[in-house]
Amino acid sequence: GDVREGVFRAAWLAGALAAAAEAPHILDSCFVPDEDPGGQTGCAVRLVVDGAPQTFRGIDDDCGPCFGASSKRPASLACVEPDARWAPLLEKAAALAYGAYAALDARRGWACHDGLRLLTGAPCEALRFGEQGARDKALWPRVVEWLDAGAIVVAALPEVGAVGGDVVDDDELFSFEEDDDAASVVSPAFPGRAYALTAARELRDRA
Repeated sequence: GDVREGVFRAAWLAGALAAAAEAPHILDSCFVPDEDPGGQTGCAVRLVVDGAPQTFRGIDDDCGPCFGASSKRPASLACVEPDARWAPLLEKAAALAYGAYAALDARRGWACHDGLRLLTGAPCEALRFGEQGARDKALWPRVVEWLDAGAIVVAALPEVGAVGGDVVDDDELFSFEEDDDAASVVSPAFPGRAYALTAARELRDRA
């Protein structure tokens, strides 16, 4: 389910897609048959845009973004599996929904829960670290509860600098927490990336 971000800084959508890939029926529901007047069957994508289902037809044509060979990133989202095309097709549908690929830039305020809502139309809960309940001991049991219930959970980090109203310094990517039992360190992850949480386990020292 790993998805690589393209040049459009749509990590919020890449993270949502990677997480949804852990529940294949969600991705399957986004793709519907598309038969043209000539009887040829292609692929259409169904998304929930601003609360309303929309179907984007002819999505699997030969049109798509491209950049010069000097670019180190793919032009659009890319699946790790070389032959898989579901991620760029879903990104293309999102670009059609909002007018352009540039409209998907995370610096416009998008977040992973927007991507999950776009795919499913289901209500999503978002917690920002530092807010009430997102930096205390109550967060861990909530994450475990969500995952045990089969929910899709994504964690994301803003880019270093100003992104979507957030300003993050390099040293803020490290988190050190101490409690009565032990000191724990949350290792830094890559800024501007999103990660699907697939399991949560609490390990205790038996000594």
